[in-house]
Amino acid sequence: MSAELRGKLDAEDAYAKEAKVQRCIDDDIRQVLWQHWGIEIQSFSPLFGGEASSIWKIDTQDQPLVVRIAPEHMCPSHLEYRLRVQAGVSTALDIVPMPCETTSGSLVVLSGSNPISVQAVCSGRIREYLTHENRIEAARALAVVHLALDSCEVPAVQLQPHLESTHSNPCPDELRDDDLDAWIVSLPSSGWHRGLIHGDYYNRNVLWNEDRISGVIDWDELTLDWREQEIAWSMWEFCQIDDGTRLDVPSSCDFLDAYRSRNANIAPSLPSQAFRFIQRRLRTKCLNALHDRAVGRPFDEEYFLSEVEAFGNIRGLVISG
Repeated sequence: MSAELRGKLDAEDAYAKEAKVQRCIDDDIRQVLWQHWGIEIQSFSPLFGGEASSIWKIDTQDQPLVVRIAPEHMCPSHLEYRLRVQAGVSTALDIVPMPCETTSGSLVVLSGSNPISVQAVCSGRIREYLTHENRIEAARALAVVHLALDSCEVPAVQLQPHLESTHSNPCPDELRDDDLDAWIVSLPSSGWHRGLIHGDYYNRNVLWNEDRISGVIDWDELTLDWREQEIAWSMWEFCQIDDGTRLDVPSSCDFLDAYRSRNANIAPSLPSQAFRFIQRRLRTKCLNALHDRAVGRPFDEEYFLSEVEAFGNIRGLVISG
């Protein structure tokens, strides 16, 4: 790691200590749930896996539900749109939980500065270890999700971009890549497929009942982007080896083949065509993480450094062809 990057981390350490912890189910949220959803909480427990939102399973007078408490910086209108899309997909796929409308017909209500939403509970559990067959199933499920998104009739809104960094922070040496910059500039004329994507499809947002996928959760990062971006990033998430900084290329081929078996018109035919998309998101995540640290949001230094290392490893695959 360069002295420049280490210095940046050390200089901003004080900001990280000011980061706010995730919010609990408090009296204000209880009041919001009762006033807008008619929900009276009997008991609640945390659901682990949410990285941005605070997620709770609640027992009510009728049925168990999930309450998501989004961070203050999340735009309520954008979240409302994402949940509308999720609801549309849920009508076609039973693996997607249905958001619950308030008594006035909305899906998001503010409690203080936190957007609050409620949705049905998905059965199943997160699998930390995935077999080859599980990865194949995950690829096929992603293809089906994309097909459902294509048929979802929800009026489009201008979503806040999150796959390109919009911050003015200088780019550390480890993340500079002129060829990647030129490739990103060429994307609009590349012929890749533009469409809605889940935005965060990886193993902790996929629930399993034995070897069957029972839930695709956490739609908070749904956005409009190239579908190949999500396919490539999911390939990266599900086909990593070692300490999570390297890609298992043979498994990546199988992942793409499995996706194409359900949606043959979109996926890159070779992993090498996906490497740039992986680089693109890795660098964006790193730059956004540095920005979050600078403004006092939570920051995981160990994870950040592993992403920087992964960026270099994928760049090596690009260079080697």
